[in-house]
Amino acid sequence: VAPIKDLFGAVFFVSVGMMVDPAILLEQALPIFVLVVATIIGKLIFSTGGVLASGQSLNTSVHCGFSLAQIGEFSFIIASLGMSLGVISSFLYPIIVAVSVITTFTTPFCIMAAEPFYQLVLKLLPPQAKSWLDRYTGTNTDDDKDQDWKNLLTGYTMRMLIFITLLAAIALGAEYYLLPYLGNTLKLPYSRLLTAAATFIIMSPILRAVLVNRAGNGDLFSKLWFKKRANHLPLMFLVFGKLLVASASLYFIFHTLLNLHGFLACVSVLLAAYFISSSDWLMSEYLRIESRFLVNLNEKHMRKHRESTPSDSRTWFDEDLQLVYYDLQKDSPIKGRSLRSLGFRESYGCNVLQLLGSNRTVDMPGGEQIVEKGDKLLLIGTASQLQVFAAAVRQRSLGLERCDLPQSLREFMLDNHQNKPEQQFLSLAITIDKHSPILGTSLMATVLRNKWSCLVVGLERGAFTITNPHVSLVF
Repeated sequence: VAPIKDLFGAVFFVSVGMMVDPAILLEQALPIFVLVVATIIGKLIFSTGGVLASGQSLNTSVHCGFSLAQIGEFSFIIASLGMSLGVISSFLYPIIVAVSVITTFTTPFCIMAAEPFYQLVLKLLPPQAKSWLDRYTGTNTDDDKDQDWKNLLTGYTMRMLIFITLLAAIALGAEYYLLPYLGNTLKLPYSRLLTAAATFIIMSPILRAVLVNRAGNGDLFSKLWFKKRANHLPLMFLVFGKLLVASASLYFIFHTLLNLHGFLACVSVLLAAYFISSSDWLMSEYLRIESRFLVNLNEKHMRKHRESTPSDSRTWFDEDLQLVYYDLQKDSPIKGRSLRSLGFRESYGCNVLQLLGSNRTVDMPGGEQIVEKGDKLLLIGTASQLQVFAAAVRQRSLGLERCDLPQSLREFMLDNHQNKPEQQFLSLAITIDKHSPILGTSLMATVLRNKWSCLVVGLERGAFTITNPHVSLVF
């Protein structure tokens, strides 16, 4: 079939070439010149920028951009379609063909100019810009890079499929069952108001989970975010996908069920999204629903596993949680700031157990505690959370230096047993029964840290365990 391919290729390009009217080229020399320049410069800028944004090096990005500085024969198809639909004039077609032919001829020269241009850019770039580009496009040699993305995308996809299915089921049930039923019982607009209110209340806990900042797995999201700046763009797309799902669900309530005008519906969506995303009560309700679902789902399997496991090896928090000391450097930007403003727990999932200074020791410091010169910070978290924190220290130049490798909670307490009793960290498991005064209370409302200088580092509910639980979780 190769001769046939060559035959039709020749026919195609000959037919295209015959459509170029030299007289029109002379008459329209100025627009052709402007389009050629705009095409070459525009493709250089946007192609180079796109490849750079994807995490490739400056050298690769420049060579890719200079190799793509033309418009191909596919533009003829688009121009033909535009002519057939009557949206462009017939005289534009030969101009487009001429621009394509000229940019095709200039492409080899652009490719030859790529390396000199790259060398020129290197000379002109300030040292700070070079350093930033090296960090942004630096090749990551971690073996778990692809695995992290795979795990994040798998979890994100599964969670979003579940959320979309639940939200769609609620929406369809409200539109095709609840609204007609209430329409036969109540008069307008009460039937619509009641349907919209019921739908909003049922959807709210799910939407609160959808609107959580990170894409399903907070630890993996943060780890990838701080691992490489080129990860920021795809991670932002994942967050945008969650926002889109939440906005579409809220728009359905206000536009379809309440029959609001488009602009009013959009404003209502923004207000509702702000209310839902800032509600700790909705977060606690979602955590309650999720934990109950997971307990029920895994109860038989996990119970069998726990019964077959010796009781002395079931201390999950001793193995999952790790501790590590960090020294505050002299030029650290976090010096003089409160722990609440630093947001270690919110951003990285780590808690500060101790601030150790030259003349002070603060155990279980609260959010108002100020980090002072010469302090040493003791952090607790899972291995992945501490990896995220270590990556953030490097990326954000927090001025912290790790003193030693992280220790598990069990190892730390064994090393810590030589301290005086009043200086020793202890872990204690407490069971919440029906007589407990904190039953039905959120972790934040118990004020355990301020009242008893204690920190909740884990929760076990049936066969379901959580490390460093969210402050909105209800006992």
